[in-house]
Amino acid sequence: MPFPIAGKKILQNIDFATLAPPITDNWFCVLPLERLDSGMIVEKDFSVGPLREKAQITNAPFYPNTNATTLSQKYAEFMVLEDKNRKLNNMGRTSLITKDESLQKYCYRQRTKMGFPDYITIRFLNTVDGGSTFALYSRSKIGNGDLGVNKKRITRWLEQFNALMTSGGNVEPTINVEPLTHTESTISSETIQAEQNTVGAEQTTIEKVEVEV
Repeated sequence: MPFPIAGKKILQNIDFATLAPPITDNWFCVLPLERLDSGMIVEKDFSVGPLREKAQITNAPFYPNTNATTLSQKYAEFMVLEDKNRKLNNMGRTSLITKDESLQKYCYRQRTKMGFPDYITIRFLNTVDGGSTFALYSRSKIGNGDLGVNKKRITRWLEQFNALMTSGGNVEPTINVEPLTHTESTISSETIQAEQNTVGAEQTTIEKVEVEV
């Protein structure tokens, strides 16, 4: 049986209001349901649909005295550190691939060692008491399962980002050794080659940008 492969547009264009839980077991999400349900979210266009029934974390972190714009900037800095450390450890890179600054919504792609992509969408939200929080959805493009990789990644990010916020920016992400994910050992050689060709093209672009910067 071929492995399910989610479309790139579906993975990048996430709307929490209509997003339903995938039938595959290769995703993880964090939602600010407590503040949403109590009317604490400023952005009235934000809502959560069917996904709320299976959200793994329903009480997203809250950051007092930090608005959503500042929080998104801090998170962008954190993701730069994440990518730097992954590069130093010869692991799949982390890239910002789409953004909607009017909604404070960003989509990152992080590749596994073998080049398979996971997509992480995060939307930053203001709260009525002057703080901020976020909604986050992490999912794999390929396969039925992920051996818990999406959960482990987001749990690590939350711990390290919260430590960074508490310390005033003196904490850098650490990298955990990744297992084979998405049952990669049984994915067809054609799929592996296609993804690795994509990775090669992406890496050339990344290196070109880094040199120019």
